[in-house]
Amino acid sequence: MKNLNLTIVLILLMTWNGAWGQVNLPPVKGEKKHLKSEMAIEGSFPQTIERFAWDDEQWTPEFTRTVTYTSWGELETEIMDYQYEDRPNQKRTFTYDDRQYETMVLTQIGSEDAWVDDSRIRTEYDALGFVTLETSEVMEGGSWVLVDQFKYEYVFDGENPTVITDFEYDVELQTFFPVYRMTYEYNQGGLSAVSISEYYEDGAWVKDSRMTYFWGASNQMDYALVDAWEESEWVPSGKYEWTYYDDESNDMTLYLYEPESSSYIPYMRIVTRYDSHLNMILDTIEMFVVDEWVMMSGVRMEITYEGNRAVQQIQQASFNGGPWENVMKEVYKNFINLGMEDPLNLSLRLTCYPNPAGDEVVLDYSALSSSVWKIEVINLNGKPVRVLNPELPAGRVTLDIQDLPAGFYIIRMIDKMGRTETRQLIKQQ
Repeated sequence: MKNLNLTIVLILLMTWNGAWGQVNLPPVKGEKKHLKSEMAIEGSFPQTIERFAWDDEQWTPEFTRTVTYTSWGELETEIMDYQYEDRPNQKRTFTYDDRQYETMVLTQIGSEDAWVDDSRIRTEYDALGFVTLETSEVMEGGSWVLVDQFKYEYVFDGENPTVITDFEYDVELQTFFPVYRMTYEYNQGGLSAVSISEYYEDGAWVKDSRMTYFWGASNQMDYALVDAWEESEWVPSGKYEWTYYDDESNDMTLYLYEPESSSYIPYMRIVTRYDSHLNMILDTIEMFVVDEWVMMSGVRMEITYEGNRAVQQIQQASFNGGPWENVMKEVYKNFINLGMEDPLNLSLRLTCYPNPAGDEVVLDYSALSSSVWKIEVINLNGKPVRVLNPELPAGRVTLDIQDLPAGFYIIRMIDKMGRTETRQLIKQQ
């Protein structure tokens, strides 16, 4: 039974997608925010999204979402025009700093004639781009009133965070209290080897769980062992195992440790699948019953494309192992190109060699000169360690990387439509 008590913790951990080894990074609230579009279908820039809900017989309009974008493809404003009389329309405005990190989201209610401040979320970062403060406030009586505030402190070994401590603000006492702490150890390649989570109780840190990571030849997460702290020692509790089908699609399986047999028993798995456009089309949770996997719940998406643009998405859900049922439909309209060429005519290509690399790596890339925004080399902390000048024409460039520590890096090319091409790079000593 004690292993089942840890299941909730393990399930929460399973929400970390290991397809790119993200499970080794700091927790979401403490990791560097690398902005991604909130659009349900990435890589497209519709100004209008119509949402419909299924009412057992037909699609019923739910709301119309009208958005504007920054020059680099992130959300700038968003207006939700609800079709319900008892729900006011909503507008969100996004603010970014000069590093393109999201610093504030302001929510207003009302209409175009009179938007009224309702709530806001403010975010602060350190010099490396890690989140240091998150503040949630609501408007009451003409003044902003604090609802929640979280602070994050870091200890670094070079550029790697070795300790991340979460603090929560007590509004009544007007002070921060430690809540949660993660400690990381890294292997020689710069990949996470061990992480230990602790919670703060009665003035002291209490060990909670430990994860030990094992990486495959391609620097994708192979499996991870989970131990629980009981009395004065670490006790095996579970195991994660990843099966990859491409760069995105994967199965992440949870095993629970059985003390009597000293073995790991399959318990649950999350199955995710992506289409050729890298949009998710399946996300299910399965339980291992007797000797087979049985789907318990999930969602699947039917996406309609015109060329490379997604113009419609129908989402279906299955509950408690039942049949697939219509849930939501979105229709994408009024596409914009942000002042660039038609994305259907753009071709992105990026190669890097040699790989593994020593002191230098050659990048060979192609795209229309008007579409390339930048190429960057990113370490596992999410920090760009090399950034090539914007407005790059197609061609080839040799990067001097002899001063970079040995380890695993991501090379990412971004066009002005927000689309990316990524390659993995291994830097040798």
